[in-house]
Amino acid sequence: MEVWFLKSLFVRRSLKNLKPFSTVLIVLLIAFALFVAVNDTTRLSRFNFTVKVTQTKLPELQNSTFNTSSPVAFVKRSLHPNFTYTLENPTLCSSMSELKCLVIVHSAPLHFVNRNAIRSSWTNNSYFPDLGPIKVMFLLGRVTDNPTQSYIDTEFGKYGDILQGSFIDAYKNITYKGIMAYKWLSENCRNVKVILKVDDDIVVNTFKFMKTFLPGFLKSPRHIACRRLHKSPILRNPSSKWYVDPNSFKGKTRYPDYCQGFTVVISNDIIPELYEASLVTDFFWIDDVFLYGLVPQKLKSIKYTSYKYGKDVIFGVDGPIKCYQNEKGDCPYYAIMPWKNIPHMITKLWTLIVKRYQRKYYYQVMDKTNERCVLSCV
Repeated sequence: MEVWFLKSLFVRRSLKNLKPFSTVLIVLLIAFALFVAVNDTTRLSRFNFTVKVTQTKLPELQNSTFNTSSPVAFVKRSLHPNFTYTLENPTLCSSMSELKCLVIVHSAPLHFVNRNAIRSSWTNNSYFPDLGPIKVMFLLGRVTDNPTQSYIDTEFGKYGDILQGSFIDAYKNITYKGIMAYKWLSENCRNVKVILKVDDDIVVNTFKFMKTFLPGFLKSPRHIACRRLHKSPILRNPSSKWYVDPNSFKGKTRYPDYCQGFTVVISNDIIPELYEASLVTDFFWIDDVFLYGLVPQKLKSIKYTSYKYGKDVIFGVDGPIKCYQNEKGDCPYYAIMPWKNIPHMITKLWTLIVKRYQRKYYYQVMDKTNERCVLSCV
C-alpha cells in the first residue's frame, strides 16, 4: 500500500510540472490501457472451454493414404448427450460403392503395434482381391496426455481409419465405444453389408470368413453371429474384475443371453435399430452384456447363429499353429484369440493362414515392384 501511495504522489507531482497538453495526453493513454486490460479479461472468460477439439491440420506424411488436408479430419458432432467425435473419417464407407464388410475394432489407445499388425495382415485387401473388399475402423476414447494423442493424430492422418470419441478411454467406458459405433455406422455406413466387430487381440481367417461363412450369413436379414452365452452367472464377489454391485440386476443371479464380444458379426440392416435401442436401455458397463445382450433383446425377429468353441473360434495358439502347419485336413477356425505376444502372434498366424490357402486355393502372382506376393483366386 505504501509503495502504491508513493507512486501515486510521484505521478501527481509530475503532472503538475507538465504543460496542460501533455497532461491530457498522459491521462488518455492511461485510460486506454485500462480499457484494453478489462476488455481482454472479459474476452478470455468467454473462451473457458470444457472440451477442446483441435483444429490444427496434421503435417504432411510420407506414403499417406488419407488426405490430411481434408476438412473431415477433425469434426465435432453430437454422439450422446455429453459426447462428440473428436476424430472421424465420414467417407470411410461411402468412398466405396460396394463394400462387403466393415471390421470395427475396439482398441486401446496405446495399442499402436496391434493396430498396425491388423492393418498389414487379415484386413489387407491385397491378400484376397477376389473376396473383398473390406475396410477396418479402430474405435478409441479420449486420452488425457498430449504426447499419446499426438501419436494418435498422426496415425489417423496416415490411415484415416480411427473413430475417437470425447469420453475417457477406460475399461468401464468400453460400452460407450459400442454405442459410438452404432451411431456412426447409422449415419455414415449404410452401403456395407456386414459389420464384423472384434477386439484388437484377435486374428480372423479372412479367407474362410469371406469364402465360407459370409455367403450363408448374408442369406438371412436381421442376423447376428457370435459365441452366445446362456445363463452366465452374475459375479457379486467384490474381488472379481467383473464384480457387479447389488443394485445392478437386483435379485438376479444370471445374465440374459448375450454374445461374447471378441468377435461378433451383425447384418447392417439392424444397426440403426440397435443404436436407437441403446439410448433407451439402462446403461451397463460390461460391454458384451449391454451391446450384444440387453440392446438386441429390444429388437424383434433377430436370428442368431452361435459359434462353437474349438471349431469356429478358439483361444490360444498351440492348436491353430499345429493345424495350419499340417498340410492335410481342414482348419475350421474363423477367429483366434492368441492371449499373449499379440502383435507377433497376429503376424505369425496370418503368415501360416496365407501359406495354407496359397497351397490349397491360390497361386502366386508377383506384383510389379517384386516386393511381395499378391494372391489371386484360381
